[in-house]
Amino acid sequence: MITRVKRPEIYTGLDVGTTKICCIIGTRDDEDGSVRILGVGTHPSQGMRNGMVSDIEKTVAAIREAVNRARAMASTEVHNVFVGIAGEHISCENSQAEISVANPERGVSVAERDRVLEMARRIKLPPGREPIQIIPQEFVCDEQRGVKDPVDVRCQRLGVRVHIIVAAIAAAQNIIHCVNQAGLKTCDIVLQSLASAMAVLDDEVKDLGCALIDIGGGTTDISVFRNGSIQFSAVIPAGGDVITRIVADGLSISRFDAENVKKRFGAAIADRVDSEETIEVVAALKRNRIPFRRHDLAAIIEHEMQQILSKARDLLAAQGLLEQIRAGVVLTGGASLTDGIEELAERVFGTAVAIGIPRGIKGMSSPIASPIYATGAGLVEYAILHGQELSAKRGAFDWFQGFFNRFFGR
Repeated sequence: MITRVKRPEIYTGLDVGTTKICCIIGTRDDEDGSVRILGVGTHPSQGMRNGMVSDIEKTVAAIREAVNRARAMASTEVHNVFVGIAGEHISCENSQAEISVANPERGVSVAERDRVLEMARRIKLPPGREPIQIIPQEFVCDEQRGVKDPVDVRCQRLGVRVHIIVAAIAAAQNIIHCVNQAGLKTCDIVLQSLASAMAVLDDEVKDLGCALIDIGGGTTDISVFRNGSIQFSAVIPAGGDVITRIVADGLSISRFDAENVKKRFGAAIADRVDSEETIEVVAALKRNRIPFRRHDLAAIIEHEMQQILSKARDLLAAQGLLEQIRAGVVLTGGASLTDGIEELAERVFGTAVAIGIPRGIKGMSSPIASPIYATGAGLVEYAILHGQELSAKRGAFDWFQGFFNRFFGR
């Protein structure tokens, strides 16, 4: 008798960023349920600006290249992907709803849980905007708060508090269109900072209170967690690409060279750099070498990073959240690799700061042990946790399918 060995389910995360496209392929490890990485592929992103598609053809080409590199490494085909989304068009809302339980002695039914979630998602939005993710913060069963899943809980009243991620319909359409044009199917779209949080934050930190600040190329994504659930999210339309543009314009060098100079010689605190140290860059037109003080580069980086971090702090202060992040701030994204960024962030926020890297990863753990892979790794983890739920197309959690059907006619 021939015993068929069941092939492990493969999940793919696609981080469509302003400066790079990152594709990570993984599966669930049978031993402990952790994420096992099978393949990684990256490619420069030239068709995105501030998290939004500016050139469809270039974005499609970059997606194809990143996915093909990951496919080759993993020796597997990829058809379905979980896509990260960001951009200045993203906003968030908190909502709540409450219903009466039909049979309190029998407990809350699945249908009642889904109905109260559906009620909570019905918020008034401007034309052209739509919820793309609805995340339950807590259920309330009569006076009992903090319930994670109310099904079968005996109570007379069922309430829910949710966090709603809202996006511009056109911006989401463009990203999904690019994915489709690359020959792939989008299973779900996920806010990039939420994906990063899944990869770098543990339950203890999220329960105590933590702010995750994902500094990418075009945007800085902020998420605040408290009591184990997300409380606030926002996007600042600025990231490390601002520094690259300033350096390129100031020295008349290519964006490519400016990015390399920033990564190789940059620092987030100018006082750490020898004021007499010079570096040389190559002019874009005449290709002559131009001397440049490294201290001046660090001063630019410090100023721009302080601006971004201060905007993040002001957003949290306006929401009354600074006192709730008792565990501190976690930085991730490519710009978090800048030398001295932790110290600068501690000055701005006045609390402990750490760099977040993907944790609990097996397989290719060393290559992705960097904050630049946090979103991609988190998308794989999200896919593993929610893939079967989305495939079953059950209940009120399948927000994306409804979104896709309404605005793509499929």
